[in-house]
Amino acid sequence: MDFNGDQKLDVAVANLTGNTVSLLIGDGTGKYAAPVSIGFTGPSGLAVGDVNGDGKMDVLVTSTTNAVGVFLGSGAGTLAAATPPAVPVGANPLDLVLGDINGDTKLDLIATNLNDNTISIRLGNGNGTFGATATMATNAGPIGIALADLNADKFLDLVVANQTAGNASIYLGTGSGNFFSTPTTLTTAAGTRYVVVSDLNRDGLLDLAFTNFSANNLGVYLGNGQGSFAGVTGSTLFGTGANPIGIAAGDFNGDGNQDLVASDFSAATLTLLLATEQCK
Repeated sequence: MDFNGDQKLDVAVANLTGNTVSLLIGDGTGKYAAPVSIGFTGPSGLAVGDVNGDGKMDVLVTSTTNAVGVFLGSGAGTLAAATPPAVPVGANPLDLVLGDINGDTKLDLIATNLNDNTISIRLGNGNGTFGATATMATNAGPIGIALADLNADKFLDLVVANQTAGNASIYLGTGSGNFFSTPTTLTTAAGTRYVVVSDLNRDGLLDLAFTNFSANNLGVYLGNGQGSFAGVTGSTLFGTGANPIGIAAGDFNGDGNQDLVASDFSAATLTLLLATEQCK
């Protein structure tokens, strides 16, 4: 994201043990200035978007205080706490997403709450504040979360990675600010942590990939465009380093295919999986 309007990509970071949120301003050559930080207790998951409608990127961060901090961007590479500075959610939120789930063009907030096995939904008012909390139950141990239109009905759907259950929950969106309460459950592997949504086989349909912390692998599941997913023919699971957590998709070698990269917590490494051919 560009936090200072120079058309160069910058980085936002949640520093859990440092109790800060930092911006690192990029110079366009792969180098970054020293971090500009603002204090916040126990930050973890982070999302970026314009939540107050001023055309500048803001940062929202989950906290160990059972809240999501809202930091408004100045457009000059700095952040300031909103009023109020934090939005209450459930117990121990670890990840969050922003998206317009009710069609009013304002960004809404959804957070996963690890300790009470729920997600919190708070609809955005468009001025940096959010409405009352709606809560939905998940499977055990929700952590990673993603929003995308998985069934081509123009409404955003929700994917939640459930670490304790070793599966993922797929909630189809209604377009009115909520989701159908009965999810589709996708069996993944032990310790499913985070999810990325991308077209991994170039068929124009969105697919899912998950990191599996305890299984030391990541799983790939191909979408049918109707909200259902199936494993890749031959092998659904691909090995990583020890205890993968974060995951991202992108074309890292310029061949037009979406590759995957995972951060391996215990190994202190990155695992890069290049898509050598179209997934089947």
